[in-house]
Amino acid sequence: MLLISGIVATLGGIIALFFSIFGNKGYYNKKERCTAITEGTIIRFEIRRHKYNNNGTRYYDVVYYPIYEYFVNDNKYEVMQRIGIQVYYKETKEEKVDSLLGTKKEIFYNPNNYAESYVSGEDINFAYKTAKLLGTILLVIGIIELLIFLLSKVLI
Repeated sequence: MLLISGIVATLGGIIALFFSIFGNKGYYNKKERCTAITEGTIIRFEIRRHKYNNNGTRYYDVVYYPIYEYFVNDNKYEVMQRIGIQVYYKETKEEKVDSLLGTKKEIFYNPNNYAESYVSGEDINFAYKTAKLLGTILLVIGIIELLIFLLSKVLI
């Protein structure tokens, strides 16, 4: 049992570390390229339904992703924020989402490609840091379990 647990923990740790290292590479490359700043305004929301199963029942979470409009050299561009807004129990869409129309925020864009951009404050770094921490913990636990297994076989 210790062998299987050690292998699973080690593999889980390696997968989580792989995700934390290579998953955010594209995001950071984009952040490095997008050095110019302008102001964007929320003009609409893109609605996405995320489905999941809970004991055989399908549920749909509706998430509203803000679309910002920004201008560079009198040309109009749009960027969708990667962090969405969810309406929860006892809240209305009008209170939570529609009231944000017209909200302004900094937009970082690539001075060599004005259409490449991201919204200020959409730091998805937390997910990658969590994966790195979890991966490290799982890897250490897995290696310790495998070492204990090997030592118990050698000493017995």
